[in-house]
This record gives sequence, C-alpha cells and structure tokens, in this order.
Amino acid sequence: MYALSLYAFLVTTAAPGAPSTADRAMAVVAQKAKMPNRYTLKYRVEVAIPTATPPLAKQRNFTVQLWRDGNKFRVDSFDTTQLPADPEDNDRARHLTCENCVKEGYGIATVIKNGPNGPKHTVQFHRMETYNFDLNCAHFDWRFLGLSNDSPCGYKRLKIAEEFPSYFMRNGLTVRNEIRDDQPCLAVSFKDKNMVDGPSVWLSEREEFHPVFFEQKFIVNNVPELRTTKIRWQRLKSGYLYPQSIQHNINVRYGLDPIRHPYQYNMTFLHADFGSPIDPKVYTFAGFGLNENQLVQLPDVKAEDSPHWRNGNLDYDSTLNKEMAKLADEQSTVEKSRASSAYPRQGNTMLIVSIATGVLAIAATIAVVIRRRRAAV
Repeated sequence: MYALSLYAFLVTTAAPGAPSTADRAMAVVAQKAKMPNRYTLKYRVEVAIPTATPPLAKQRNFTVQLWRDGNKFRVDSFDTTQLPADPEDNDRARHLTCENCVKEGYGIATVIKNGPNGPKHTVQFHRMETYNFDLNCAHFDWRFLGLSNDSPCGYKRLKIAEEFPSYFMRNGLTVRNEIRDDQPCLAVSFKDKNMVDGPSVWLSEREEFHPVFFEQKFIVNNVPELRTTKIRWQRLKSGYLYPQSIQHNINVRYGLDPIRHPYQYNMTFLHADFGSPIDPKVYTFAGFGLNENQLVQLPDVKAEDSPHWRNGNLDYDSTLNKEMAKLADEQSTVEKSRASSAYPRQGNTMLIVSIATGVLAIAATIAVVIRRRRAAV
C-alpha cells in the first residue's frame, strides 16, 4: 500500500485531485485511437549529416505522399535533392510503391528518372512479402506519430498505443511543472541504471498534454550521447491534434565507419487528412501518373510481352515482342525492295559506291585505249 501511495503521489501534479500523468497519457492515446486509420498525408523530409563523408550525403531532402485505405497502401517519393549532388542519381527521381493495388496480393514498384532522352522508367509487380516496399520507413500506424523519441524508421518496431502509456505507469517517475518554449508543461522523468539520465518527456498543457519534447542521455562506447525529439502540433479540420513538424536528433554509425555522426531528421507536414474518402483511382494505373510509353511489367507476363502505357490505357499491341516482329517485317520489306530494284535506292550506300567505282574504272580503261591508238597513228 505504501508503494502504491508513493506512486500515486509521484504521478500527480501539485493541484489536488488533478488527473495523473498516466491518465493524461491514456487520454492522448485514446484520441489517436479514435482517428480513422484511413488517411492522406504529404510531408517534406530534410535529413542532415554535417560530418558525413562520401558516399554519404551531407544533406538529402525529399517529399513523400501517403494514401491508405484498408489494405491498399501507396507511397510516393519525389522532388529529391542531395548535397553534394550524386552524378549517378537523378535529383528528381520519383519512387512509387503501391500494395494491393491493381492486383490483390501484389505490390507495385517503379522508379522514374528524367534523362536527356526523356523519362526512364519501369513498373514491376512483386508478390507481397517478397520485396521490400518500405523504402521510406512508412510501415507503421501513422496516427501515433509524435508519441515516441525515435525517427519514423524506429516506429515500425514499436507498439505506441501500449508503450506510450506504460512509460507513465512505472515506479520511480519524477514529475514537475516546467515552462518549455513558452508552454506550461508537465515534465516527467525516469531514472535508468543503464543511462546517464533516463528518458524525459514534456507534456504540453496547451496541447492537451501531447508531448512536445523528448530527451534521453545514454552511454555508447563509454561516450555520453543525447537523443532528442521536438514536436509542434496542429489541429486538423476533424478536430484531432496531429504533428505539424518533428525534429529528431541522434548519432548514427554507417557500415564499418567507426565515427558516430550527428544525424538530424526533420519532417514538415504539408497536408494531413484522416477519414476523408479517397478516390479509388489513386490505387490504379490511371492514378499513378505514368509517363506515356512507360513499360508496365505485369504479373505472370514475360517481360518481352509486357505492354506500354499509352493514351491512358495499357497498349497490348505495343510490347517488345510485337515491336521486334514489326521491325523484322519492315526489314524484310526493305530487303525485298533492294533485291527487286534496278537502281540503288536510299540506304544502299555500299551498292552506290561500288557502281560508281566500277564506272570510273571502265572510263579510265577506255581513255588508255584511245591514247594508245592515237600514238600508233
């Protein structure tokens, strides 16, 4: 009973009868759980690694748009820029993946790059579970974004709905009132023997006790490190609070590089809509914005029999096999024309040269004979 009373004291604010931090955390999660898991999101990502050395980029920015409706899930990544620029990559390459689109049980992956001769692209189908479609760390429940001290790539390993409230239900919490970024906050900390300073979170009173800052200090190779996440919230037309921007800071190591680089991952949301109907065309070829003459490799169809996208439809009369057959027919027609022609036509350059050479040789021979005859006379 004493331990329970102490726990109750630690997780309440100074005001008598105020809800505990655990209750407030549960309220935040309850609001997220009420948000429909059908959404359209668009955001800009800015990744900065100031100390990065080639082949890593010091800065990489890109825009992502997501659509989810049931088991249909589309991710579009575009407008990519990189510093320093990668000559082997296209700064405006577009990556599109779509699961259970066009054909159930399959995912679609396409990369479109602009080139000197126009866009270079392919569309390929893959059976689900046989291909990594999560190129943008997008496979997690986006309703709970902002409730973790981690980048989106870490969210897929977490169960935020359970883990966020559980943090506020453990023994050993310290709770205090603080002002952070001009906001009255409830600051909650937890000591961990494996960390220099255990994880702390600041819940904003103004933002209905949503977290506005996380901080965690720990030891890596006997060196202290700091991980932080800062969140700004916005209220959607639906009434729900959802992140407007997120700034995540951590140190990371790449491959065999012994150096841990400071890494900043910024997300700025340009659009967020949960629950509104989504145009079914989003999950079809018509909604993919495919380029004219783009090759589409369909499931269970050989690559050489794959159609092209033309005039808003799959053109099954335009496949590699049929194009090759057409070229063969045209070549055969040309060869027949050459064989039946009495005079060389366009394209018979070697024949023209041979005839001209023969004519000149005959003329030269005739000239020699004439000169000899004159000399004899």
